[in-house]
Amino acid sequence: MRRSALGALLAASILAAAPARAQEAVRVAVTARTAADSLASFDGRRQEAERTTLTVRQVWPGATDTSTVTVAYLRLPARTPRPGSPIVFLMGGPGVPASVIGRVPPYWALFDRLRSVADVVLLDQRGTGLSHPSLDCAPGDPPRPDFLESLRTLRRALVATYAPCVAAWRARGVRPEWVSAAEIARDVEEVRRRLGAEKVSLLAFSYGTRLALEYARLYPGRVDRAVLQGTLGFDEVIRTPTALDSVLARVSAAAARDSVARSLTPELSTALEDVLADAGRRPFEVTVPGADGAPVRLRVGRGGLEALVSGRIADPRLPALAATLRAGDTRVLAALAGGIWRDLAGGGGSLFGRAVYCSAPAPRERERLARSLAGRAMLGQVFDNIPESSDFCREIGIAPGAYAPPPARPWPGAALFVTGTLDDRTPPANAERARRWFAGARVVTVENGGHELLPVDEVQSLVAEFLSTGTVSRTTLTLPPPRFLTIEEALQPPRRGR
Repeated sequence: MRRSALGALLAASILAAAPARAQEAVRVAVTARTAADSLASFDGRRQEAERTTLTVRQVWPGATDTSTVTVAYLRLPARTPRPGSPIVFLMGGPGVPASVIGRVPPYWALFDRLRSVADVVLLDQRGTGLSHPSLDCAPGDPPRPDFLESLRTLRRALVATYAPCVAAWRARGVRPEWVSAAEIARDVEEVRRRLGAEKVSLLAFSYGTRLALEYARLYPGRVDRAVLQGTLGFDEVIRTPTALDSVLARVSAAAARDSVARSLTPELSTALEDVLADAGRRPFEVTVPGADGAPVRLRVGRGGLEALVSGRIADPRLPALAATLRAGDTRVLAALAGGIWRDLAGGGGSLFGRAVYCSAPAPRERERLARSLAGRAMLGQVFDNIPESSDFCREIGIAPGAYAPPPARPWPGAALFVTGTLDDRTPPANAERARRWFAGARVVTVENGGHELLPVDEVQSLVAEFLSTGTVSRTTLTLPPPRFLTIEEALQPPRRGR
């Protein structure tokens, strides 16, 4: 699924009274309301569904009043007389509603196919989609023209965007901390109880896999089978620069085999090294349209360019970006930088991603490891690690949660990990590390596969097979090589899948 410009990049505290660590709320009451509904795909197909809205009342330690959130899910009824454990789908993003992704034709087809196995539950995680409140951020002051000059200026721009949003929601009596990995896992457990199921199976993508692992951590005996595509483990919200270099090497090799990319730049890694060095000597200057249509002149230094590239290593526009910058042409860079500028000027989207990342941080040792490796990596310090650190959370006014370690011994459930060799967000090593956390685990490696693989028909077949039988008939798939874009194509507005 295509990320926004800011989401691709991310992937001064205004509330000094925010606690050092987020506290856990107590559930006072949970009520449910169910009504008939349907799931209509964007291409016109429709399948019957049942919508349930959970109203959750919670109280925080030391508080005298309760807060109320609603959590909604669609249940697609099984077509088999002997269904297995209900399949709960946990979408990534973080923050993409399952009820929306379910309308995308390939996902609609996947969920329709899985009805031959069991009920399928599309959970709109608290704070997203049909669940309320949404934690959307209002537009604010646009970033300064130098916001992409360095990691420091980029961090400052993010703080200036999200800190006022946190303050505005707190002023309305809404704590961002109630959007947490643990609370979403407890919502999944509430769904299980409402369905009257002994166990649930989990189907998760990207950050949804971290939520699935959280559910398995809190309720290990309630997991029947789990399919994790694009795995994000307990530590891996902090990415290591050397891991990104490894992915870039694989993408560069794929680019060298592609006629378009090869004509633009015979060696992608070398071309990127050159333009990064150029940006370090003198920032690139680009002109982008502002919110009111007036031109805005931005400066992109080495730190900002590293952040742009590290957030989109598998982007098919990357050879065009490197080639044009080498030639002194900043049009592709302007398109990328302008998208991020507009996202931040528009409020940065929702606080959901910030809050849920803050709720489940990596250990400090992982942050120190990532920083120590930055000096030997081509892309330097991984910018994504900055807004996902506990220090950044405190700076924007969200109390970080405590690190939750992996299990000391394997969980009893069976798990299938699906990973792509060209996944620039959750590389294959993540799945290999996570497989040891389940008593029965299989890994399917998809050659030439990127980050999002659930729309692929062959992957869907294996997912259905595993959720039905607990095993798979093959552990490798090969997709066609990636196709890279010409300069003209790279300058067109991005479509889904780019």
